[in-house]
Amino acid sequence: MLDLIWFGIGVILFLGALYALKVLIEHRKIEAGYSSEPTPVFYKVASSKSGETRGITYVYH
Repeated sequence: MLDLIWFGIGVILFLGALYALKVLIEHRKIEAGYSSEPTPVFYKVASSKSGETRGITYVYH
């Protein structure tokens, strides 16, 4: 009976570790810009007349 309880605890810890790893990997992907959501990207466009204009655009990575 005690073995079964320890096995259950082990399975729960293992699944928890897998889930934490999955969340960590997804968070890293979002930080690196591999998200499927459009992310705002700041860009600078140097124009010959007005010097420098700044803009914002949405880019799918």
